[in-house]
Amino acid sequence: MNQVDKSEIIKINKSLKIRTIILYTCIGIAFVSMFVDISMTRNIFRHIGELMLVSLFAFGYAIYNDYAIKRLNKQKKEILNGK
Repeated sequence: MNQVDKSEIIKINKSLKIRTIILYTCIGIAFVSMFVDISMTRNIFRHIGELMLVSLFAFGYAIYNDYAIKRLNKQKKEILNGK
């Protein structure tokens, strides 16, 4: 493994850490907004539109981030295995 591969792995590891933090933050925001929505309306079937949108967008972004993490892990394995 040469110096370029090491620097690429370091970049991938940093990106994985950042994306993991963002992933858990998005999930937390989604759950908090759903909890606030349900506690304000006191009904599961009636929602405040803005909070519901925040929750859906946060979950959507978390799903996208999860896919990106899997892609980065695959790229890291390819570099470690010699492309």
